[in-house]
Amino acid sequence: MRDKKESDLANVDSFVKDLAAIAYDKACETIADEITEVMRKETSQEINRLKDEINDSGNLITKTLAKFALEQLTILQQRLSSVKSRVVISLKKTFASSEKKEQLLRKISDETRPSLIEILNKKKEQIARDDAERALCAPIKKKHHDLSL
Repeated sequence: MRDKKESDLANVDSFVKDLAAIAYDKACETIADEITEVMRKETSQEINRLKDEINDSGNLITKTLAKFALEQLTILQQRLSSVKSRVVISLKKTFASSEKKEQLLRKISDETRPSLIEILNKKKEQIARDDAERALCAPIKKKHHDLSL
């Protein structure tokens, strides 16, 4: 009986670790993608606001320099795109770092294990209740013996 419990516990621990690893990888990927998208939108909106301000200016000097300024902002926008790519690569490297990943996976496993065990136990209890209910509701089969010869 004790060996079975130890085996079950080892299986649960293995399951929790596998689940944590999958969740970690998906979360890191999602976070990196969301950060990339937010950075792209915010940068683009800010540069477009600056371009609009330059275009809307009534100042003669500004109008003379507007074309140059707009070109420079477009170049800056392209360079920022490259910077964003490098930041995202660095972020993904950090998330993929085996030391950092192991540290975070251990924390995730430790924190999710009790919840997962509770969920598994509730499911087992529900299955046991369902099985007991089915057993009570199942019609009793009677054997008919043929006594005639």
